[in-house]
Amino acid sequence: MKKLLGILGAVSLSASASVSVVACSSQRPNLFNDEISQDTLSKLMSQYAKVLFINQNGAGDSGLHISPGEIFNSKIKSQYLDKLDLTKFDKSLEISDTTRFQELGSNYLNFDKLSSELSVSEDIYQNGVMSMESSAPDILKTLAENAPTLLSALANPSALAGILEKFDMSSLLSPDIAQVFGKVLTNENMQLIENAFSNEVYANMSMQQALDSSVIGLANALENLTNPSSGVWIEYTGFSDSNMSEQLEANYQKAIGSLSGVIGGLISGTKSINFDLIKNLPAIAEIIRFIRTLLVYLNQYTFDDYTNGIIKVNKVETVRSKKMQDVANEVDLKPLLQSLKYMVNDTDNNGAVVIKNLLAVVAGSVKTTNIQENYDGGHDGFADLLGNVVVNIAGMESISVNVSGLNLEINLKSVIRAVLNYCVGTSTGEGDWKSDSLMNNVIKAIFGLVNDPMIAETIPQQLLDLLIGISDAGDASKFSDDIIGYLWNQSDETIGFSIKTLLSTPMASIPSLLEPLLGGSSSESSKLGYDVSTSSEFDFILGKSIKDIVNDLSEAVDKSKNTKMDFDGLTKVIKAARKDDALVKGLSDLKNLFKYLGIEDGKVVAGSVLDELSKSVGTWDWLANVLEVLGKYMNSGSDLGKLASDALENISVTKIDKKGVNDFVYTVTDGEDILDRYEITLKPYKQKLIIDKITLVK
Repeated sequence: MKKLLGILGAVSLSASASVSVVACSSQRPNLFNDEISQDTLSKLMSQYAKVLFINQNGAGDSGLHISPGEIFNSKIKSQYLDKLDLTKFDKSLEISDTTRFQELGSNYLNFDKLSSELSVSEDIYQNGVMSMESSAPDILKTLAENAPTLLSALANPSALAGILEKFDMSSLLSPDIAQVFGKVLTNENMQLIENAFSNEVYANMSMQQALDSSVIGLANALENLTNPSSGVWIEYTGFSDSNMSEQLEANYQKAIGSLSGVIGGLISGTKSINFDLIKNLPAIAEIIRFIRTLLVYLNQYTFDDYTNGIIKVNKVETVRSKKMQDVANEVDLKPLLQSLKYMVNDTDNNGAVVIKNLLAVVAGSVKTTNIQENYDGGHDGFADLLGNVVVNIAGMESISVNVSGLNLEINLKSVIRAVLNYCVGTSTGEGDWKSDSLMNNVIKAIFGLVNDPMIAETIPQQLLDLLIGISDAGDASKFSDDIIGYLWNQSDETIGFSIKTLLSTPMASIPSLLEPLLGGSSSESSKLGYDVSTSSEFDFILGKSIKDIVNDLSEAVDKSKNTKMDFDGLTKVIKAARKDDALVKGLSDLKNLFKYLGIEDGKVVAGSVLDELSKSVGTWDWLANVLEVLGKYMNSGSDLGKLASDALENISVTKIDKKGVNDFVYTVTDGEDILDRYEITLKPYKQKLIIDKITLVK
């Protein structure tokens, strides 16, 4: 019995001791402050320092900021230690060739909460990252995947008529969704969609008047998007022949006022866009009409017009005065894309010529501007629109400026026109663009005034910083002599960007390059936070540069037999869909949809929706090739992962400094231009460690 009691006593003491240890350990967090643990942790966290480098500088040449948390979880944790060049661990850890990062790291780090409570220094990048997990919209994926089949069917619907006639569309399209479309596609909305593609709305109008009419449509669209219940709608067509010009001009001026109010409200934050398909279909139709009209206008100029020197004034004036009834309602994608391709692949600094010509075509004033007087010419593309909107938002029509000792009262509308022409490039030659002779002196005078505190207060800070940067570089005269040429290929060190660089930069990275100019700030209040995703369903596009997109689209169109988009053909499709409410009735009876669209007794009815589709969209082989490019983009969602992997391969930690317990400083480089130092401090969390603070060490 005594022996039994002795054993029980020993067990009791042992249990008490164990409880004490457990209780004690629950109160004292494990800091892993022994030498072996600190050495191990310093090596493990060196991999997070690499991830920080990508967060800070972007992934390689792409400049894309990718989620550091996702990179760490998907590219680091599952790797073998030796693949990460993590070696020379203490023998007691028994590391082998097959030991993975997570296996060792989980002994020290709480991976689930690793970055959940961290703080970062102000200089750490915090303006949004892209997610490797973002995905393109399913409807776009389906469209791209099935485009060849769909277009083949449209090209020859008779071959499939027998099958389609009995096909129950409800197996693919939800009746609820079809019902929504049925409510949206009212006769009134269908008329607006038809107008979006038809030149009939521009009866008796010149090309310039058609552009003015499209501006009215843009005003209607923005009003509808920001205040759909207002009921405001400015007429843009249907004017009487006797006073069409006067009525159009009056409504154009109303549109200018509306646009100014909406744009000003969007800038100030008093207005916002809230999209609803049912309420905003009119806005979609009007935006399409604006874009279609602009494309038809741009289509009037050739590849040589855009690339072979500065286009002449009389050429532009002639095009703007053409009657719309004499203009083909189409756009040939090939020459337009070739012109853009010439620009983005510029090798001899002539890419700026395309920008200058686009500016001349879109907003060049055909008459000489006097910056002290009202311009007495026409609307000149969108020059009048730009001048009026800026003046209305600014709330002033003139400003006083001292130029070379002369006090000038400058008309803002005229000076905007003068600046636009000056950017194109002016000379005294016949047929060349003209600007006020004072413009060069005015621009140079502005550089002389940027250091005047009173003047500086009147200039937006972003523009002031840009002007000071140019002035400090001694480039004021170069800038004044050729604004577009200077901005086209200027070194990034002077103003932080060049147009040529922006065209080669992934679109998602452009805002960070333009941050100083667009009003970006380094203040904490303006930042989104560390590792905050700004990804959208369209990352597959935003991850590409304009140069990449133009080259890919140009290649796709070049190999097509038909490179034209015929808007008259689309108009006929919509007319057929409107006739007898064919489309609306079909959407309410999905089992017989194709009967309403034009299949009867196994044949396609002449003049039906399917018949008109086959004659128009069915001939657009360029569309299949373009959608193929889109499909490749969507399927390359893993490109972000590859970019991250490639970047990690080129990044190395060259030095590790142990500043204190769980406090490490890493020197990280890409082996080329950039060398950063990051201090990572860890703190205890439930018997393991998480990141407490990250600092970019100067």
